[in-house]
Amino acid sequence: MFVRTSKGTRQNSYTVTLVESFRNEQGKPRQRIIRTVGTASDAEDLERLQREGQRLKAELEELQNPLMLPAENLAEAASQAHRNSARRRGRKTFTLAVDTPKERTLILGIHEVFGQLFDELRLGEVFTKQQIVPRRIFRHTVLMRLAEPGTRKSGMVSPTHDTYGWRLSVEQVYRMMDTLTPARLKHLRQRISGHVQRLLPEPVELAFINMKTLSFTSTRKDDLLQKGWSKDNKPNRVQVVLALVQTREGLPIDYHVFAGNTTDIATLRPMLDGLRKDHHIERAVVIMDAGIASHKHLAELDQEGWHYVFESRLRQLPRNVWANALEGLEWSDWHADADRPSDAIRLAEFNHDGRRIVLKYSSRRSANDRRRRERAVVNAESQVRRGSPTLHGEAAKYLQVAKGGVALDEEAIARDASFDGIYGVTTNLDEPMEAVRRLYAGLSQIEDGFSVMKHDLEIRPNFHWTEPRVHAHIGICYTAFALMRILRQQYRNRHPDRDVPSEKKIREELLKADASVFVDIKRERGWMQLQRPSNLQRELYSTVGLSYKAGIIELPKEHLPTVNEPS
Repeated sequence: MFVRTSKGTRQNSYTVTLVESFRNEQGKPRQRIIRTVGTASDAEDLERLQREGQRLKAELEELQNPLMLPAENLAEAASQAHRNSARRRGRKTFTLAVDTPKERTLILGIHEVFGQLFDELRLGEVFTKQQIVPRRIFRHTVLMRLAEPGTRKSGMVSPTHDTYGWRLSVEQVYRMMDTLTPARLKHLRQRISGHVQRLLPEPVELAFINMKTLSFTSTRKDDLLQKGWSKDNKPNRVQVVLALVQTREGLPIDYHVFAGNTTDIATLRPMLDGLRKDHHIERAVVIMDAGIASHKHLAELDQEGWHYVFESRLRQLPRNVWANALEGLEWSDWHADADRPSDAIRLAEFNHDGRRIVLKYSSRRSANDRRRRERAVVNAESQVRRGSPTLHGEAAKYLQVAKGGVALDEEAIARDASFDGIYGVTTNLDEPMEAVRRLYAGLSQIEDGFSVMKHDLEIRPNFHWTEPRVHAHIGICYTAFALMRILRQQYRNRHPDRDVPSEKKIREELLKADASVFVDIKRERGWMQLQRPSNLQRELYSTVGLSYKAGIIELPKEHLPTVNEPS
């Protein structure tokens, strides 16, 4: 059975039908229309009818297959049976008849492990006790984002029925998203932050802040969706700016969503205010890249008592300041870089505008900078000989153009050479130079959080376009990201001698934790058979306080369909 879209009889119209394949009396394959869903005259109607067709298809398949467990409760029933079996002492064995039909393969790992963590954090309590349906759908939607993070609208729900035992429609998910108000999303972030702070042995004092842009498939602008400088390299599309706050360990503390044309500097104040007001973090070292480090905002941070480490824009320093700084530097001894032992580095510092600028000189970086500059100089010399400069690319900054022609800018070449191998960070900390350098080096590891959200959880491209649903979509993805990172931290705490598996590895292992479901309709009994788990699967289950029991487990009879025997 499948949903077919065909050209209608009228111009620019399409007909959506539900079609079934069968074989005629001669054994030849044929198709017949079971139901006509409707006729659409535009793209919006067509998409609505296709969604309705998928819903009708699922309902008819459910009616045609009475052996299936009720889809709404399948995952819960199977998981509860698994837990009860794991708690029992001894071992009760079942033998399946050879002709007992296998109904499906049901994936339990995502539902059980992340579902247990979701319940442990009590994230469903962002809804009231009376909002049973939105609470349940929110839980399923977050688990779906971890299990099947498809980018299409239908991808949110299409794989869940047969594989995970959840029955949801796109419309149900959308209605739940409309109930995720700003107040509930704020409550959600506070719950996650509170659990993170309890999970760590010491109070959070490091806040790594990073901003990325999230593009949309739409080009329609509003107060939130705006065109701006796109870090996704999609300047023709509208976007939002997502700011993510994480701990040194990569655990999420908070996030904020800004209009797509917001500058990095404008995101700083509300995020810092949120750390104090919403998450009760009074002392933190803010680690960010150079985009935020304006003189005005650094002064505000100093005044309000925040500590910071930012990348310094050394090439924007006045020439006399940089020249005087180089003359007075006292470099430390050469030593191996802890992150790259093959690289030799040394450190120095100087003061500018009352702030420390800590410098790192890298032999590896110096060689790369020198090679790049020499190539640009050769290009510039070639343009001088031709007398026709292109005035773009790396070579352009080494050229002087005047009425008399073009010449090499020797001063620019010498100044550029003075930066070979050097980068710096600005800070108001009193920590040793190596400690400051290591703090900023951690920012590159924190950027991995955005990689997980973008690639593993597929937060973009975003198909939503109303502001409430945009915020709801990001909140759902953030919750899934938080569960993944919290699970990794709990694994680290429980197995300190083991390497922590990556997000990709965790997802792969839990997707392999499945069960074969069998139902004997005559005896009105059902079973599921779980294979022997891998070591990592067993460890992931134990990390959230669950046991994984292999073997054949009987399913509760109350969840089996009632069979009416023919008279």
